[in-house]
Amino acid sequence: MGIKAEDDQPKHEALKVINQALSDRTTLGGTRITEADKLMFGLLFKTYTSLTYAEKENYIHLSRWFSYLQTLNEFIGNREKIVFSRNRLYKF
Repeated sequence: MGIKAEDDQPKHEALKVINQALSDRTTLGGTRITEADKLMFGLLFKTYTSLTYAEKENYIHLSRWFSYLQTLNEFIGNREKIVFSRNRLYKF
């Protein structure tokens, strides 16, 4: 499941919208984890694991959200954690 790989431009447009929505909040619901966070995490997980470090840095708020939620067992389950660089690698 996730956003289809061949839909590259729509995928990045969707990630931009979600990234913007998270720019001023911790979770999709604001400050509390909601069902929307659980659903979105599951839908985007596979897509997000395929992004490069540079692409993840383009979506800094979304990356922060993923990094936070994957620390919770109810979200990550038996999936491998997404790797994020602790240092900014690219300057945009």
